[in-house]
Amino acid sequence: MSPNQQLQFYIKRGWAPCAKANNWGTLKALQLPVRDHVNPLDQELLNQVRTYAEQISRKQFRGVKPDDFRHACHIVAIGKNKSSWDMTNDECERVVCLFRVLTTPDDIDVVLDWEDPMRAKKRNLMAAVKQKAPIAYWGKISEDKYGTRDLTALTVYQLTQLCMTLNNRKEMWRAPVQPRHEFAGESNQPF
Repeated sequence: MSPNQQLQFYIKRGWAPCAKANNWGTLKALQLPVRDHVNPLDQELLNQVRTYAEQISRKQFRGVKPDDFRHACHIVAIGKNKSSWDMTNDECERVVCLFRVLTTPDDIDVVLDWEDPMRAKKRNLMAAVKQKAPIAYWGKISEDKYGTRDLTALTVYQLTQLCMTLNNRKEMWRAPVQPRHEFAGESNQPF
């Protein structure tokens, strides 16, 4: 993950809103956030994060800091306390998904992404396919390889293969057409 990706994706879109929504930068950090109604998944995840944050701070003989909550989120999301710089893309997306669940627990898309990590991966792959080439190009390749132009009908593996195919062929459809040869009497000079 590049420093810019770290700042934009992990910090600004994930950790910062989560810490603010849960008061993890204040003295009220160990209390549950006040919400109109309690979502059982949110309650369970918050309890796990709080427990791990307390364990991390006790190991260092001090009070809980915001970084303890962040590292506790890493443990809940990927099962180990790992630096965000060392995470794979899938691990980072899983942690950011947890941040989003803890920020907006009533957002059904976020909860579904947390419950089924392949759903988010498939959505990201479909967006990547659409970004890499025009619909006519990737649609024809998809139809030839998998019998459908509908990206939602493809599996994660098939979408990954389609992305790799588009990466390998991108020069073929993006390269401008070059003239094969110049005529003998012509030159590129205007006079």
